[in-house]
Amino acid sequence: MAERVYPQWKEYIHYETTLQERRPVKRGRDVEEHLPMSSASFHILLALAGGAQHGYSIMREIRESTDGRIRVAPATLYRLIGGLLRSELIEEFEPGDPSYEDERRKYYRLTTFGRRVLTEETKRLVATVELARERRIIPRLS
Repeated sequence: MAERVYPQWKEYIHYETTLQERRPVKRGRDVEEHLPMSSASFHILLALAGGAQHGYSIMREIRESTDGRIRVAPATLYRLIGGLLRSELIEEFEPGDPSYEDERRKYYRLTTFGRRVLTEETKRLVATVELARERRIIPRLS
């Protein structure tokens, strides 16, 4: 029997691989090189600002803190985590005393540099909200 060929699937795999290879990873230690951030990356850093967490915990934190308005799928989360690790905005570490269920989980925490980038991105977003208020897009808080 002849082998089945699924050309659309192969093209999809090739497209994803090519896309990831062309995407530059920001490695500079200049905060401005990392701005502006994607919404998902911002929320990952924001979740880690509260303390070290594993991947599923980060996804749950994002979903809960945004009342479900932002959901990060596992594939997206781990792709972004990989980029944040390479950019040295977060780091992987092993907790002091992992429980049996935590043995396979990878834990992540915000680096000092990552906190600086998060702070600057937050300032940028606040300035954007202020501009929207000046233009009467959203009401001023009383």
